[in-house]
Amino acid sequence: MSRNKKAARRRGAIFASFFMCCLGASLLAAAMATKNWFESDCKSPIPSSTGHVNFGLFEGRSRLQSIASITHDLKVVCEDGSCMYSCAATKALRIDHLNLVKNHTKHTNFVNEHCQSLEAVRSRPLLEFSLPALSGQSPGEETDPRRLLFSPMALDFLLRRWHSFVDMPLADITVADSIENASTDDATATTPDEATATTTPDVTTPVATTTTPVAITTTPVAESSTLETSTSQTPVDQLEFMDYGLWMGTIVCLSLGMLFAVVGALFAVINTATTPVEAITGVPGLYLWNALAALFNIICVILWAVQFHQHLSGNVLLYDAQDGWTTDGMGVYGYSYWLVVVAIFVHVVNIGIIFMGTHEPKVKEQLQAPDAKGGIMLY
Repeated sequence: MSRNKKAARRRGAIFASFFMCCLGASLLAAAMATKNWFESDCKSPIPSSTGHVNFGLFEGRSRLQSIASITHDLKVVCEDGSCMYSCAATKALRIDHLNLVKNHTKHTNFVNEHCQSLEAVRSRPLLEFSLPALSGQSPGEETDPRRLLFSPMALDFLLRRWHSFVDMPLADITVADSIENASTDDATATTPDEATATTTPDVTTPVATTTTPVAITTTPVAESSTLETSTSQTPVDQLEFMDYGLWMGTIVCLSLGMLFAVVGALFAVINTATTPVEAITGVPGLYLWNALAALFNIICVILWAVQFHQHLSGNVLLYDAQDGWTTDGMGVYGYSYWLVVVAIFVHVVNIGIIFMGTHEPKVKEQLQAPDAKGGIMLY
């Protein structure tokens, strides 16, 4: 191959390396800016409830839909080695929110006061959802109002809505107690005629005052509600917070990978225009920058994988768990995570392009004996 063709091939390979480095840096920038490193569907014991949550490295979003659809923008807050995604507006409020969750403190009012919902509209008409669902009927059946009013699911749902506003412990009021109290009130209620007869006895007839012992019996209450708190909520002792070291390590490695990709692109431009003398600025430097970018991307992927399996595979809805929402076993890696994986392959391919364009195999030169041309040399 002629010298000009070799130079053109070398220049073309280095120029291609520039575009590959730019592609790798763009993938990493997109991964850092997007909010889809973690994705999961959500569920709760309320019938027909759905939800979705996605987390980025800095921000996230949760959409929970039961009767109303509520969307919260989330931001990461960290303190004392623990991190969580909070819906509060300011950093100080997010730290307070983190401490409330860590201390297992009731925080329903905090969310209602300091978390602004982006969407709080009804996803469907109220009667279309509530009447069949709360009465335990399928949407196609004709709803019986008596089944709706006296169903345990309807009473339990109404108690939970009331509890969310007045912050009353659910342990003090249960569905079974409400039904039993309603039955007692019906049994002891008297009509106006009966009350008049008992309070105004006939003056001509002596009234016999006798006392009859009343047997008071207690019946154990069966705790069998389909929306029972103990089975629907995640125990506070099992709440998993993100690890600060893994989270920060992921960000640092991603930033370093992006930095070395940009450096590799700059030196690729320099090597396209000139032929640097020093090795670090020449072709060996291109190998180094791409190798370092791929290495830090691999470490970033590993750190987030450890974070995912140790702290995000359970229920990530730390403050919505008190309402029965959970993501346990439904989390997956989002596309932001896979962008970093693609960037790793981009830099590996780039190293191969640089090698094929700049490598020149060494040709062994054979020593030839001088031609005497038939002459006799005398010494």
